[in-house]
Amino acid sequence: RHHYLEIEGERIPDVFSKVIYKGLSFTFGSRKYSWGDDGYLRGSDAAVPESSSPITAEFMERGWYEGGEILKGTPENWVYGEWKDGALLAAPEKLGQAAETLDLPVLPRDASAISLILDAQDTRPSQEKNDEKNTEGLSEDALKSLEEALKKRK
Repeated sequence: RHHYLEIEGERIPDVFSKVIYKGLSFTFGSRKYSWGDDGYLRGSDAAVPESSSPITAEFMERGWYEGGEILKGTPENWVYGEWKDGALLAAPEKLGQAAETLDLPVLPRDASAISLILDAQDTRPSQEKNDEKNTEGLSEDALKSLEEALKKRK
């Protein structure tokens, strides 16, 4: 069961550990097995702390700003997004742009080892696969170690 979050017609990118919109809180969860829930799951209602500082014209024009507090004058429909090293507030249509600008890493929906094995199945021609030279995913050594560990478990 995959849970995606859409606010005001805009899909929220899978980069925030926590999202708050008008007091409604959502927490991002990864699956530990090949079954179960992943994505944005409803949490307890929450409020974002308010700041006494006003929002700047630059932030209003850009449509987002970094910080863990709501600046005075921030539109009430802006979304709070939190990640490991920070937080931001943004207009729903600007969340994707903000995440891209800040180069936020995409959170994994499936944290189980089985997905690494299943994702390894590739349908591209073998020459194209060889040309990549392991630029994606795990290194050859890591894949061999995983394979050996799985063999030992049998």
